[in-house]
Amino acid sequence: MNKKYSILPNLILGLLFIVVGYAIYKYITNPMEEEAKASELWPSVSGKIIVSEIESHTSGGKKMYSADVHYSYTIEGKQYIGAGITNADASTSVSSSVKKDLEKYPKGEIVEVFYDPDFPEISVLEPGINFWSGLLFKIPFVFIFLGVVMLLAVLKKLFRRILFGR
Repeated sequence: MNKKYSILPNLILGLLFIVVGYAIYKYITNPMEEEAKASELWPSVSGKIIVSEIESHTSGGKKMYSADVHYSYTIEGKQYIGAGITNADASTSVSSSVKKDLEKYPKGEIVEVFYDPDFPEISVLEPGINFWSGLLFKIPFVFIFLGVVMLLAVLKKLFRRILFGR
């Protein structure tokens, strides 16, 4: 049985992947990446870790862990409370990696806090882009790539139909 291949669903899906990938990049990951890069140039002040605990929750039936780190710091006489270690903190199913992060930031520890000079309430303990956040920022390109592959497959099928009638 010779089943006729319809190009329309693949064309729509390919275009959808490209549009969604681009939108995620433009409105979500690119601004996050730019802020992470900018944080490398932020000034720093001394701060103190006031909370350093492992947090857990269940997601999709899997236990996930994240570092709950809060610190206080003062800029021009005003005290701020920051939370998180990097610009792209995330949870993981591997508790040992979270424990490793918490060992670097025990409660009471004096730390260097990097803050946005325009918005001093925004701060991080580790500025810049680490390996995992760098990967996260590139996920939209996977969608775009898959969309392009789908469109190329559609074009190949279309050209075969035009040239060979199949």
